[in-house]
Amino acid sequence: MSSRLPGLLPQLPHYLNRPRLNKDALEVTRMYKSLKPMVAFHGEGLTFCLTGTIPTLYNDTTYHIPIKIWLGKSFPRSYPEVFVTPTSIMFLAPNHKAVDRSGRVYHPYISAWNPETSTIAELVIQLGATFCRDPPVFDRNATNTANARNSARRPSSGHNASG
Repeated sequence: MSSRLPGLLPQLPHYLNRPRLNKDALEVTRMYKSLKPMVAFHGEGLTFCLTGTIPTLYNDTTYHIPIKIWLGKSFPRSYPEVFVTPTSIMFLAPNHKAVDRSGRVYHPYISAWNPETSTIAELVIQLGATFCRDPPVFDRNATNTANARNSARRPSSGHNASG
């Protein structure tokens, strides 16, 4: 459980469904210890965000894809905004099917978001499944794009699952 969550919710009195926000945030942070809650300015003002990494198995090695999941004041009526946020040693995969040049994630689970049944935990599970088939970031140290796409398409070894 994230110890920061109870302290963040009072900063969001404008949120329409704080109990649901709390429930989803607790569930996903219990499942994914790397995701941390925060409040920052985004879009419509002070906004809740989960930031961290999604573990992704690629070529028998677990890598961690850095993301931010923004939940607006009308969450869960509004769908989450998800961004892949490469570190300085990564860059976004060009022409990725689910991630645009700005890092914004487009995924069927987001497109079909149902405020009654969709959850942030399931979204993260779905993103992990997508990213293990088609990683959205490259290691800047890869020698060339073709080699990176075919064999070394992954975050740097500094984000390997060993830690």
